[in-house]
This record gives sequence, C-alpha cells and structure tokens, in this order.
Amino acid sequence: MIPGYDHFLELMGDIVASIAAVSEQNNEEEDLHILVIGPGYGEEMIAMARALPDTSRLRITAYEPSEAMVEACRHMMAQQEKTLLNLADQVTIIPTAFGATTKDERQYHVVTILNVLHLMPPEEQVVLFEAVAKRVAPGGMLLVSGGSLPEEEGLRNLIFRVVKHRWRRLGIDDEAQEKIFASSGKTFFDIQADNLQKVLQKIEADGDTEDEDACTLHFSPLKELQRGYSGNVVWFSERLK
Repeated sequence: MIPGYDHFLELMGDIVASIAAVSEQNNEEEDLHILVIGPGYGEEMIAMARALPDTSRLRITAYEPSEAMVEACRHMMAQQEKTLLNLADQVTIIPTAFGATTKDERQYHVVTILNVLHLMPPEEQVVLFEAVAKRVAPGGMLLVSGGSLPEEEGLRNLIFRVVKHRWRRLGIDDEAQEKIFASSGKTFFDIQADNLQKVLQKIEADGDTEDEDACTLHFSPLKELQRGYSGNVVWFSERLK
C-alpha cells in the first residue's frame, strides 16, 4: 500500500551489507547490531539477512508494542527457516515501545524507523527520534521513512486523487479510503522534517568535546527534503569519529 516500499527493503539490505563489508575489511570480529523500531511483519529484517552472504554475526533487536504484530513478525520469520537458517534466533523482539526512558545503552551499527513516526503527533515524533538517534554507533547509519502531505490545497487534492486510484487498484474500497484520509491529523501526522533536523543538530552540539573519540551526528538527506508526499521521506544520519 505504501509507494516504493519494496525499494526501501532493498535499501535496507544494501545499508547492512555495506557496513558489514567495512567491518570485514577492518578485520573486526564483533557482531553486527541492528535496532529496528516497529518491525511490522518483519520484512526489513528479512531483507537485511538476505543481503548478507554470512548472517552469523547479525544481531537484531526490535521494539514492537503491539502483541498482534509481534506474533505476526515471528510467524513471518519462521516461514523463512528453509532459506534463512537461524534468523529467528538472531532476532530479539522486545514487546514494548522504545522511548526516552528505555534502558538500552547499546550503540547500533544500523537503526531504522520505517513508517512509524507518522503515527505519532509531532511532539512525540521528536521524543522518539531523539532517543533513537542517540543509539547510532560510530560509523553507523540511521534510516527514517514516513509520509508527509503538502500544505497547498490544490497539490494536496491532486495527491489524494492519485493515492485513491492506487488504493482502489489494490482492493481498498472507497469507504475504507475515506476513513484513512479522515484520520489525517488525528491518527496520521505529517513528519516534521525541520523538527527532526533540529534534534540532530542538538545532539551534534551536545557532543562537541575535545575528546578525540567523541562522535558527532551528521545530517545528510538522501535527497532534498520537500513538503510533498512521496510515500516515504528518507534521512541518512551517520555518526562519525
């Protein structure tokens, strides 16, 4: 239902594979730790595992507060046993929401928040984003995706017409579509890119120190951020030594 979602799954695999390759070149023996916020049905974790020639070092920690989604995710991974041996053993699903008070001090090579933030009001987006961004390890990457709609009424209506056509083709009837659109600003919220960028700038400023091992968080968008709906908006943030 989300435009371009398959491409994001491929991108997840490419990110993990690239970081794993650098780790191997540096003869690092530590496990490759991944943090997934809201794993859904587990597609992105499966994509990561498929992209690696050797998954023995892969360690995924996923936070999912929905009991139904936890079960769905475990079921999806169990179906991969023939092609991705031991994947379920390499994934730890924590059945709770990740937040500022989460007692998880580990730094992760890859952190993902795919299609989660737009389910939260802007102030909650900032709280979660800041908590997650601090978990990015030196040399690691943070990938965030979500939906946003333009403020201009004409462009907004044009996008609605396109989305309605797509959803109708996918079998979503008009009544269900109207309920989804009516949820905008109630259960669906635009991602406030400016607010998220300020979070990264604050983390970088707080990290300023003479310590040569200190890390900063560099904001580097995959493409220029626009106030338009593209199905997904992406930020790459890399913590550098």
